[in-house]
Amino acid sequence: ENIRNYLEKDLRMRKSDKVFVTLHNYSFLNGFLYKNCILPQQEIVTVMYPKGDLNYEKLDKEILGQNVRFVITQNDETHIKFPQNLSLENYELKRKFNGFDVYELRKL
Repeated sequence: ENIRNYLEKDLRMRKSDKVFVTLHNYSFLNGFLYKNCILPQQEIVTVMYPKGDLNYEKLDKEILGQNVRFVITQNDETHIKFPQNLSLENYELKRKFNGFDVYELRKL
């Protein structure tokens, strides 16, 4: 079973749900999940965001406002380097795949 099928079928990911894939995993997973990823072309943002040359206020609001339902990390990744304001404390580990962990936002 792949991650996209798991999100869509088991966790009932909707078209409006947002997914963030950490830097370790972003290249091919963002391709499979492009309709839901908040950063489908993350490599551009990771260069521009720290410089402050472009406005990423909407990205910050999405993350701080807890509007990102799913976060996908490498196995046992506990510190997310980018974006700096994303914390897993409000997320529950739902499943471990080979190389990936899938987290879902806890219902508040």
